[in-house]
Amino acid sequence: MQLIKLSKTNESGEAAGTILINPAQIVAVTSSRSTTEVQMSDGRARWVKETPEEVAERVVQAAP
Repeated sequence: MQLIKLSKTNESGEAAGTILINPAQIVAVTSSRSTTEVQMSDGRARWVKETPEEVAERVVQAAP
């Protein structure tokens, strides 16, 4: 299992550190005005600075 590293934000888009995510648990990725929301299989949402395209690129790169 390879994790991807993303820049964590709050819902307002303010920086909140980094987050490591298992790409196999990503269900959906949506964008808003200032953040990207990553929906996880456990029902939680994570907000990150990267665009949906950047998240998708990192998921593809992490694939075995």
